[in-house]
Amino acid sequence: MIYATEKPQEVIISQCVRERNCEDRISALPDDLLVKILLFVPTKDIVTTMILSKRWRTIWTEVPRLEYEDIVSNTNSEQKSVWWFLEKSLQLHKAPILESLCIQLKEICPTNVDVAKLVGQAVDRSLRRLLFHLSWLAKPTSMPNILYTCETLTELELFNKIILDIPPSVCLPSLAKLYLFCVLYKDDVSLVRLLSNCPVLRILLVIRSEEDGNVKKYTVKVPSLEEFTYLYKRPLSLAENTRSLVLDCPVLTKLSINDHSGDSCSIGNMPSIVRAELSTFCYPDKKF
Repeated sequence: MIYATEKPQEVIISQCVRERNCEDRISALPDDLLVKILLFVPTKDIVTTMILSKRWRTIWTEVPRLEYEDIVSNTNSEQKSVWWFLEKSLQLHKAPILESLCIQLKEICPTNVDVAKLVGQAVDRSLRRLLFHLSWLAKPTSMPNILYTCETLTELELFNKIILDIPPSVCLPSLAKLYLFCVLYKDDVSLVRLLSNCPVLRILLVIRSEEDGNVKKYTVKVPSLEEFTYLYKRPLSLAENTRSLVLDCPVLTKLSINDHSGDSCSIGNMPSIVRAELSTFCYPDKKF
C-alpha cells in the first residue's frame, strides 16, 4: 500500500519500506532448514523451486530423498515417462548421502534406456534405501553389480522385471530389510549367494510369480532373520514335485507362508518363533 503525501520523495520511501517488510522470509532461512522443508514436497515440485530465484537455484540438489513414478492414464494417449526427468535431475543432484530413492517405471517407460546405469549412479551417493519397480514393456534386466556391494544400503525393494543375477563379490553388510516382489532369479545359486552375504538381514518378504521357474530349491538360510513372509502365486496345475522351499533361520520370530503351488517344504528348528501363519498345499517332509 502506498501512502499519499505532499512530497514525492516521501511516497517512494514509504513504498520501499512496505516492500521490505513483505520480503520472502522463507528464502532467508539457512540451507539445511530449507532442505528439511523440501522433504515434505513431491520430487517434481522440489526441482521446480530452482526457478524461484537465484537463492533457490541449487537448494533442491541437496535433498536426500527422491521419488519418481510413471503415471499411467487411460485417457491420455500421449503420455510421457518420468524417465527423462529422472535421468536429468539425478545428474544435477549433489547430496553426498542419498537416504532414499524410489523409482517406479511402468509400461510408458522407454525400452532403450539404461536403468542399471542409473541405479549405479545412485549407489555412488552412499545410498541407504532403494525401491525400484520396473514394469516396462522390454525384457527383464539385471541390476548393476555395484548395487550388491553397497556398504550403506539398509533397505532394498525390487519389483517385477528385474533379474537377480548376483555376482560372487556380493556383500551387503548393512542390509536389514529385503523385499523381492515377482522378480526373476538367474538360478538357485544367485538366491543363496545373496542371502548368505547379508549378515544383519532381519526382515525378508518374498512374492513369487508364475514366471519364476529357474529356482528349484528356494533356500532361505539366514542366521539373523527375524521375520519371513513368503507368497507363491504359481498355480497348483503347474506344480512339480522337484521344487521345494527350505528354511533355516534359528532366530526367526514371525513366519507367514501362503503357498498353494504344491512344492515340498522343509523348515528347520526355530526355537524363537512367536507367531506363524501357514496356508499351504505341499508335500511336507519329515521336518515340516
